Amino acid sequence: MTKRQETINEREEAREDLKHYLPEGSTCFLSLIRVSRSGMSRVIKCLAIDQGEIVNISSLVAKATENPFVVGFDSGVRVNGTGMDMGLALVEKLAYAVYGKPCQQDRDGKTSIKYRWL
Repeated sequence: MTKRQETINEREEAREDLKHYLPEGSTCFLSLIRVSRSGMSRVIKCLAIDQGEIVNISSLVAKATENPFVVGFDSGVRVNGTGMDMGLALVEKLAYAVYGKPCQQDRDGKTSIKYRWL
């Protein structure tokens, strides 16, 4: 198996795991960990609730959305950009990666993934 195929397989596994942690209509909780000096990038921790326990799903989100994962005490998903709610941008990208549709309400009033800042 090539390195590219391994990456694709890891991404698919992360998407399947995220479907377990974030079923349609569930909430992804976000925590801003760090902002760069220039203000052009942020590290965001992604959390979900699974069977009453809080679970850090940041590494899965990073794999599924192809964003860099920052390792260490302040681990999380690195998101580049400014001038908008970068949590929304991350969850939109996540919703498209996992469910193929935006996180906002569709015509039927259903939402694929909601988000809330902590």
